[in-house]
Amino acid sequence: MRVGKRLLYGIANSFGVTLNSSCILVSTCQDVHHNLALEDWIYENASFVEPDTKSSFKWSRSLVLLWRNRPCIVIGRHQNCWVECRLHEALSDDVKIARRRSGGGTVYHDLGNLNVTVFTSRKDYNRKRNLSIVAEALKENFKLNVAVAQRDDLILNDKFKVSGTAAKLGSKVAYHHFTLLVNANLDNVKKYLSQSEVIFNILFRDFCFDQRFLRR
Repeated sequence: MRVGKRLLYGIANSFGVTLNSSCILVSTCQDVHHNLALEDWIYENASFVEPDTKSSFKWSRSLVLLWRNRPCIVIGRHQNCWVECRLHEALSDDVKIARRRSGGGTVYHDLGNLNVTVFTSRKDYNRKRNLSIVAEALKENFKLNVAVAQRDDLILNDKFKVSGTAAKLGSKVAYHHFTLLVNANLDNVKKYLSQSEVIFNILFRDFCFDQRFLRR
């Protein structure tokens, strides 16, 4: 089994087991604006509590969305893009700029980065639990030393940051989303983002997402 397929199945299975009735969705779209729109639509329309007249459908406990984007920069809800990234350089390289609805910092995405969004009720919102699920999946499937840091990041070998996290909390529904630097281009992280003092690393040097899995 390719490492990409093992990664996706491992994460999906871990969420399914831990959150019991979790539904896993894998986006086949690689456009950041479409994926953020999908994320926002689920947030606005799904219900993880007792259904009401304003909710289109109801999941019993949670929904997990796995998605990837072509090269882009995603800034937090309250951030200034001119401060957070080298805007003109990114646009000249055809790197898209997008603003998400959650808070948190600016991040770089490409196809070597896996995004995970966990939708739950506001009451069931738990960032450390979600990150621990992924950390345990990486340990079990790939023997990687990944742990959850105090600031709700994932740290590899007690040194390297491989994931950033953000969230949006509504009155009834919440989501927690985070990046996973599987095999992202770290040179582009330094090239396009203004704040580069954090030490990043990737999880795998030779990595291939299984496209057959992503098309299912």
